[in-house]
Amino acid sequence: MEKMEKIENRIRRKREELGYKQSDLAFLLGHKNPSQVSRYEKGQILPDSENIFKLSYSLKTLPEWLYPGMTKKWKEEVAKREDILRKNL
Repeated sequence: MEKMEKIENRIRRKREELGYKQSDLAFLLGHKNPSQVSRYEKGQILPDSENIFKLSYSLKTLPEWLYPGMTKKWKEEVAKREDILRKNL
């Protein structure tokens, strides 16, 4: 089985900065237990769009700050497609 690449994120850093435990953040997100938060922090899974926004609201930051590498990748992908679209207009 291929090893899954870790997803860089800053969730733990911000959570600790605000004085929250994983269980506190899980509660704010509406999760039943903190294991999901642990998996987000370890980069094992990427939260769905709803939870990315809930994370950013709970941690008082922007999604772009939480996931800098992913955001950069997505912006670059969109920029390339915009160039293609402009050339085809």
